Amino acid sequence: MKVTATALALSVCLAFAGCGGDASNPTPDLENTGQQSNVAGAEGGVKNQQVNAPDADEPDETDEPLPRLTNRDVTIPKTQGWFQLYETAPPDPAQPDAEALSAWEQGKVELKEGWKGTINESQYLEYTGDPFTTTNRSLTAIKGVLPLRSVRLVRCKEVSNSGLFELGGMLELESLNLDYCRGISDHGLSHVARLKALRVLRLTECTNLTDKGLAHLKSSRRLEMLNLRSCTEITDTGVESLAGLNRMRNLSLRNCSKITDAGLGHLSAMTELQTLDLIQCSKITDAGLAVLATHGKLQKLYLSHMQITDTGLAHLENMKDLRELWLIECPKVSDAGINALKEKFPDVNIRR
Repeated sequence: MKVTATALALSVCLAFAGCGGDASNPTPDLENTGQQSNVAGAEGGVKNQQVNAPDADEPDETDEPLPRLTNRDVTIPKTQGWFQLYETAPPDPAQPDAEALSAWEQGKVELKEGWKGTINESQYLEYTGDPFTTTNRSLTAIKGVLPLRSVRLVRCKEVSNSGLFELGGMLELESLNLDYCRGISDHGLSHVARLKALRVLRLTECTNLTDKGLAHLKSSRRLEMLNLRSCTEITDTGVESLAGLNRMRNLSLRNCSKITDAGLGHLSAMTELQTLDLIQCSKITDAGLAVLATHGKLQKLYLSHMQITDTGLAHLENMKDLRELWLIECPKVSDAGINALKEKFPDVNIRR
């Protein structure tokens, strides 16, 4: 069925980069078992059927095959939000590239309520919630749209753990954006953990999340990008829960101010890590940078608004793949320290 393209003013930044930041601080920003239909049970835990994350020593579920994508006949339901259809999957959502994403966005088509047609296995169906009107009931309506591969609920203040319970059966969902959804708490992540295909999860400023919530993500071993920016209750214990996510390539702990050097030690198992955002992690010191020096694949490292010194910068000389380094508002870093690093790596883009 031929569909007419409709202009939809949604920025690429919200789609994947999800900046949501302060314009005065232009720093980089770096997703079916035991279901119950009872909403109260979804919110507070279904009695005798709580979904628990597996222990770290359990078999790696990433070896289990995912549901095969096939052609699907779809009818777009009535809901508060928008459905977009793309001809292909996004270009590496775990490492967003603005130019590539902009080109990809050009081919999107908005699917209106009542649209009927077939979505093939190469196409990419996304739902974007309306920040003002999308509720948990809206998510109940979309859970039957099986080929959904991305759900964006940025600033949807009426979405809570009950809504995430409704999404938990979407076994093909690859990307979930919950930035600024302050109604989400630790129990909500137990539902997120059931999304076995999830590669991208954004939780910027979900301020009710704690280490207990991150423990549920131990089983999300296909995750390649995780944004925990301004989840200020996260500590080293929470970071330890993420240690087994060995496909992680992009991790933001920005403004997680309780994380210390010890927390960085738990990241050593993330051998594929390429981008790490530690801006405003004020308890991290030069000793923490010494730990990071073992991450040979790190390409982008953001360390602004911290108390690190030239001694810490010297540890970074072991990062042979480093391409971008931010040191904005690091008052104890001197010109001499930066120049010494530039001599080692003249191609590294260093921003102060």
